[in-house]
Amino acid sequence: MLERLWARPAAEVLTVIAGDPVGVTRAAIPSVAAADLSIRTVPDQTVAEVARQLRRWVAEHLDDRVEYELTIAEETGQEPYRTPEDHPALDALAAAVHDGFGVPPGRMGNAGGGPAELLARSLDAPVVFFGTGLPEDRWHDSDERISVDVLLAGAATLACLWPRLADLS
Repeated sequence: MLERLWARPAAEVLTVIAGDPVGVTRAAIPSVAAADLSIRTVPDQTVAEVARQLRRWVAEHLDDRVEYELTIAEETGQEPYRTPEDHPALDALAAAVHDGFGVPPGRMGNAGGGPAELLARSLDAPVVFFGTGLPEDRWHDSDERISVDVLLAGAATLACLWPRLADLS
């Protein structure tokens, strides 16, 4: 179990493969399996800390009769990033969303790993997230979709955002 349950990284199993994936199906439990995980860190965590926790969990929970290899690519891991909540660009974005969609916007945290931390650190500038997808759009799945009306409202929002950002500088 991870040490901070209230701020645990999101993990998803990307692939699981076992036995002989090609050929005739066999009625046997395979002796070898592999899995690829994707873990997203959250604020107050680091890639190194989550890697340490995962190594410890595996060592404590896998039976010593199970041979395993755990490889964690820390060098390509992305540290968590959170847009500073008091940054004026967030107010500009909220006003632009109101104009583009015609309703007051909701806010959703962007607490997750990704290239945002590297970009913000490299440019010494905050990264502000804006998306037009809806939960029912099944983001990044094989049956992903987009509503044209929502996409057009998103384009209108961006058109309203640029002048507001220019006024901040």
